[in-house]
Amino acid sequence: MGGGHKPHYFSSYPQFLSSKEELHSKNIVLDKIKNLDKTYAWLRPNNDDDLIHQFELICAKRRLINHRYCQTPLLPESTIRKAKYILDTLNPKKILLIGDDDLLSIAISLIDSSIQQDVIEIDCELCKFIKKHVLYPSEVRVINRR
Repeated sequence: MGGGHKPHYFSSYPQFLSSKEELHSKNIVLDKIKNLDKTYAWLRPNNDDDLIHQFELICAKRRLINHRYCQTPLLPESTIRKAKYILDTLNPKKILLIGDDDLLSIAISLIDSSIQQDVIEIDCELCKFIKKHVLYPSEVRVINRR
């Protein structure tokens, strides 16, 4: 490809988009996402800003990373989307969570506090945090590492 010749696939690719073109492109992508089937519903923009903000305030009070147990949680928005997806697709009455470093139990209780939840978690400090912040009086169990 010497002599300054560009492959044909670069010829139609815009180098820079104006803000108007960028907004138009974003709207096209959002329209396509809206038309996807339920498998990709979690990709759709949501109107849960208040719920996400409430969950972010809770998450801000927790220890972020626990190297002892290799826990690195999802972003709060991702946890809310995960909770909504579980509730929308399964419509559960009871939930068992094994490991909850993402605080999914708290997110679920913010969305629907009537769901009974059992959480099995190895991190005692995290269990205390969940018990303090979950809206439903869920049972939080601590398993022994031995």
